[in-house]
This record gives sequence, structure tokens and C-alpha cells, in this order.
Amino acid sequence: PAYTGSEGKYNLTIDDRMEFVSRPKTTFNLFNVGFDMRLPFWGLGFGAYHNQYVTMYSLQTTNGFALSKAIIQKGSTTVKIGASVNIIDNSLFFNPLNFSDQIDPAFGFIKPTNDKNILETSEAIGINGGIWINNPHIMGGIDVVNINTPHPGHLPEAQPLPREYRATAGYRFGINKDWQILPMAVITRQNMDNQANVTLTAVYKDKYMVTAAYQNIDPLTGRGNASIYAGVVVMKDFRLFISYGDDIDWEQAGVSDVFFHAGIKYQVR
Repeated sequence: PAYTGSEGKYNLTIDDRMEFVSRPKTTFNLFNVGFDMRLPFWGLGFGAYHNQYVTMYSLQTTNGFALSKAIIQKGSTTVKIGASVNIIDNSLFFNPLNFSDQIDPAFGFIKPTNDKNILETSEAIGINGGIWINNPHIMGGIDVVNINTPHPGHLPEAQPLPREYRATAGYRFGINKDWQILPMAVITRQNMDNQANVTLTAVYKDKYMVTAAYQNIDPLTGRGNASIYAGVVVMKDFRLFISYGDDIDWEQAGVSDVFFHAGIKYQVR
């Protein structure tokens, strides 16, 4: 949330990820739209966002807003703090699920389930916060998601959403007047598990960019994904990007999920 309003006066991003899967419980589609802007007073930034992802069994949507404030401004270096509030809705798809009360001893799973709660949408409100530092070369920050560990269900056995801690660090190298190199790493920790996302971006004349990325999705099984991302500034304030990637499962030889990711970004500096 502290990064809100850092990229320009106005910033609109829309992106969509479509996945071709070979395993169950995998994200089929991930859609995001976000808008943020600098407010003309108190060094504040405001943002609003919506994202959703669809798996074989469920749909989750998150709507929220964020505020950030610059607390230190020294030369070209800015330190900002931020907070955001999420409204998280979870819906389970009824048809693919099986329950014991559907079993007929002679014919198997044929009865409608009596578990009516499965049709309902559970809702939770999450509170997040963080800090961000940025200058022409260094960028980094720390944020905490679900500080309040909200409960996303109506049933007593519903488990609270765990806190997620995330650290980001990157550096911008100016090779010459045309080329820039930007390595970046994001480390996420949840439930004693660490997840790493490493990217390396090359930018040519502030117009063309290519990124290679790797993320270890599940450090216990070795599952991860690798992707190549390319972007271009179509007009002064308009960017188009597309990426291709592959989820790799080292424990299951030959099992991988190919995904395509495309989006647009409109920015007024």
C-alpha cells in the first residue's frame, strides 16, 4: 500500500492471466484492475483496486482501497507509509464438490448435498500496511497483509487468514544513455513458509522492456513458474505488455501448466 501514487499523477493498470492446466485446483484465470493517483495535498496517494481469480472449485474476489503518505522527502529520495483495506469474497462452485451425504450405497454419488452453506459466499475484511523507499536507483519496502487475521467464513470452524509478510528490494543500473538493468527480489513469508520471486528487467530507451522472472510457488514440493515478459510504450502515456510462462512441478515429471498474461497500463506523470 505504501507504493500507492508513486508512479505518476494518475496510473491505471488492467491485466489478465489465462492458464492452460494439467492439474486440479489450479488458477484458471486471474484478473486485476487498479487505479491510483497523487492527491494534491498532504503528500497523500490514493488507490482503488479489484482482482479475482477462478480455480476449478472456487471464485475469490478482492476489492479495496489504499492510502499512502510521504513522511520523508530528501532530495530525490522518498520514504512513504501506507495502509489498505480489502473486502475478500469467497464462493465455492457447487457442482464439482462431493460430500458424504450424497452417497447412495448402490449407485454412488447421486444425491444432492444437504450442506447448504457451500452455496453461500463468505466475506472477510483485511487490513494491510507497509513502508516504501524510492529514489532513481534504489527501491524497496516491507508490508504486512491481513494484520487483523480476518475470518473468511460464517461457520465456527472457519480458519482465520494468516498474516503475510513481504519484503521487496531492487536496484536500477544505468548501463549507458540507452540501456537500464533492473534486478528485483520479493520474499514472502506465510505460515513459516518462504516464497521467492526474482526478476531481471532490461529497458531500452525507456520504450522497450523485457523481463525474465522466476517464482517458487511451493518451496516444499519444488513447484515454481518461469516466465518471459515483454512491454512497449505505444504512446506517451500508454503501455502494452504480454508474457508467456510455464508452471513447473519438479516432483511430477512432465506436469506443467502454460499461462499467458497480458495487460495495459495508462500513466500520466
